[in-house]
Amino acid sequence: MFASREDAGRQLADALRHDGIKADLILGLPRGGVVVAAEVAHALDLPLDVIVVRKIGHPLQREFAVGALAEPDIVVLDERILARNPHIRSDLDYVIQEEKERLAHTSKSSARTACPISPIKRLSW
Repeated sequence: MFASREDAGRQLADALRHDGIKADLILGLPRGGVVVAAEVAHALDLPLDVIVVRKIGHPLQREFAVGALAEPDIVVLDERILARNPHIRSDLDYVIQEEKERLAHTSKSSARTACPISPIKRLSW
């Protein structure tokens, strides 16, 4: 496997190079992913930024993810899970609002670039 997160980043950079994947920016997730991303950015000589995300937990079991939040105001929900129990949608609004507040707090304390870009629009294979 990997000896460390740094080793994982170096191996990932090698794999990206090998597969011919190009990018303008490397994004890292806080709580471990930034270390990996930093190694990739260094190895590929690309800028590094942090993208802060929050899990949206099921209203009755918060550890069970039903979606995610990201900046700026991106909400992604697993519609297959929500279709099984449509009654949770009203409770889900509360969970989403709570996680948006946590996301805003976390974003303020993270190192950020002056102008975040959309990674989806900037990646190419």
